[in-house]
Amino acid sequence: FALRGDGGMAGGCAIPGELSLMDKGVKSLLEVSLSSDLHTLNMHCNRIARIEGLSHLRNLQHLDLSSNQIRRMEGLSSLANLCSLNLSCNLITKVEGYRETVLQMLPQLTTLDGRSE
Repeated sequence: FALRGDGGMAGGCAIPGELSLMDKGVKSLLEVSLSSDLHTLNMHCNRIARIEGLSHLRNLQHLDLSSNQIRRMEGLSSLANLCSLNLSCNLITKVEGYRETVLQMLPQLTTLDGRSE
């Protein structure tokens, strides 16, 4: 995939800065060329196993990686502007101390897995 931050749609059909690739069979975030202008990224219901390739997304505020295959907490600490993160329905959420670890890593979060902090 090589998509722009406008959702890859010409003619203004998508909201600039938002990209949704829900249920597209994506196995790795490295498969997707992500614009550094993105503020919202929705990768719900794919086959992503690792959180990687996001460090250049300095403007990212909302990230949905729910319903994937993520097992480890990595690749998020550089997302200083992230305020909403959804990792629900991933194996990582079963790890003891998951919420505390995420909130310590990203203290600016206001919403984690759909729940306000």
